[in-house]
Amino acid sequence: MDNGRSHMRDKAEIIDQQVLFARLDTCFATLSEPFRQRYFDVLTHTLRVCCAICSSGSLLILFTSLTTSYWVTEKTHQGLVHTGLWEMCLGPTCHYIEFPVPEFLNVTRAFVMIAVVCGIASLLCICISFEYVSIGPIYLLAVAGLLSFSTGFFTLIAISVFTAVNKSKKVYLQHLMIFGSSYGLCWASIPAYITTAAAHFFPRHKRKLH
Repeated sequence: MDNGRSHMRDKAEIIDQQVLFARLDTCFATLSEPFRQRYFDVLTHTLRVCCAICSSGSLLILFTSLTTSYWVTEKTHQGLVHTGLWEMCLGPTCHYIEFPVPEFLNVTRAFVMIAVVCGIASLLCICISFEYVSIGPIYLLAVAGLLSFSTGFFTLIAISVFTAVNKSKKVYLQHLMIFGSSYGLCWASIPAYITTAAAHFFPRHKRKLH
């Protein structure tokens, strides 16, 4: 009989301890919730700032590539000629590429310009997300991420066309033409935008615009 009572007492003590631990866990969880939320808010804001910086830098690289005239550099009997998407320069003298413009150059221009537009739209979405993370069901950073990925994709198409055509030219095969810094910047913008696109999908928040 005493053994039975002792067993019952031990069992009751164990149950009491379990109830106590459960209450303590609930208490700590309630106390730590504001701290977890504050940490989450700081983290998402930091990631959003990083996204804005990455997007701005990537857009600057791509825009510089579009507007500068160092896509290819060619040795001629008149001297060193460097050419971009819009103009050709011999020394300090530059002039716009005259019609008829080669088809591959029009294709390259078109895709790079589409990429720039997508890059600008992506940056605008990030800027708006500092005030409103989502508009209705649309999560702005996810849209910005898709736009950043699209920017990198369109840039890749543009530079692939440009590279394929120029590498088949006789002057390139004779080592009289090399790709320049503007061309290199265009390539650099691709991984920059892919990295930016990946970064957009980390921060999450529940604040919405009604």
